Amino acid sequence: MEVSDREKLPSGFSMPPPPGSLEQTPKERVLEYIETVFSNITEEIVLPDGKPTITLKRRAKKPAHLFIDPVNGALESNEAVTYMTYSWPGKSVHEAWKFTVMAKVLSIISEALRDGLAISKRDIYYSDPACFGSQRVVDVAVDDIANTIGVDRLALNVEAAAKGLTAGCYRIRTKFNREINPWLSMEDTLVPRMDDIDEVDITDIKWVLILEKEAVFRRLASSGYQITATMGKGILVTAKGYPDLLTRTFVRRLSETKSFTQSVPKIYTLVDCDPDGIAIMATYKYGSAAHTRENSRLNVPSLQWLGLRTSDLVEGADERGDEALLRLTSRDRRKALAMLKNNPVWAADGPEPEWRTELQQMLMLNLKAEIEILYGRDGGLEEWIDLQMRNDTLKGGS
Repeated sequence: MEVSDREKLPSGFSMPPPPGSLEQTPKERVLEYIETVFSNITEEIVLPDGKPTITLKRRAKKPAHLFIDPVNGALESNEAVTYMTYSWPGKSVHEAWKFTVMAKVLSIISEALRDGLAISKRDIYYSDPACFGSQRVVDVAVDDIANTIGVDRLALNVEAAAKGLTAGCYRIRTKFNREINPWLSMEDTLVPRMDDIDEVDITDIKWVLILEKEAVFRRLASSGYQITATMGKGILVTAKGYPDLLTRTFVRRLSETKSFTQSVPKIYTLVDCDPDGIAIMATYKYGSAAHTRENSRLNVPSLQWLGLRTSDLVEGADERGDEALLRLTSRDRRKALAMLKNNPVWAADGPEPEWRTELQQMLMLNLKAEIEILYGRDGGLEEWIDLQMRNDTLKGGS
């Protein structure tokens, strides 16, 4: 059963605690909601005519209107919300199965929160694949539960396996009194869970550089660029492509943490000169269309584009030759056109006219290139990055 959020709430719908409560953490809100749901189920199931139900909030299937919030700079949406009620034993076998799925997922989340364990959607699925049937069933259930309570997936202790990497001159102290110090090990470290962090010490940090590619990250980290950069010590981060929620949360935390100078570090990004590179950069700065409800907690408004631009491709092309330049694929062109048409970030009156121009130039020139094109420049990649950061400082970039 689906109804609009403008109509009366379905019978049996358990409202979560009000958002923004000063007395409750997001995880406490989740536990209270789950306890309320199971309490209602227990009360109903013992009645002769009882009908246990679970009602969840779902995003409408029709496309949402996307916009940039002028206050927080995040990509958000005005999407209608519907409610779906699952009952037991239900009007059909399918409805009874859906009720069982939701109850099982809620139970697993509750157990994980109480035990302090982080789990993934795949962990949930493989706990009973015969019941769930497919991974997508679990994915939808988890998203609907988070949407209903008004929290992100991290508050459910459900998260993807960490894929982001970081290296740099900082220290982290966890709530378990453990210290993470990439500076001492000189090795890359998996991006930590922010829920486990008590303190982030970036005393010596002047900049954070987000890199699209793992290969580029490893090249810079292995050379110690995070220590030897001419603009001072910094932190390297990569999510190996499009960022996961953990990496976005980590970068957001860094962007809000002050150094010894009582100023936050500069946040830069270096991505391929192609539609995907620009889309990845936009995900960090504004958020993604898939997570509009969470973007305001994850976006980094201060992020600055270091490169790669089409002007970087044209510069020195005669000496380098054309072999380093690539032609846009049909997928590249479709993606660029969709970005220009559907996302307010690249709208004609949007917040990023330079990004819009870059996409248009790519389409016009039918050219793209990868970060690795900078390896062959005089001084290599490291000197090129030094120069871009220095120019930003001279321009008074913020």
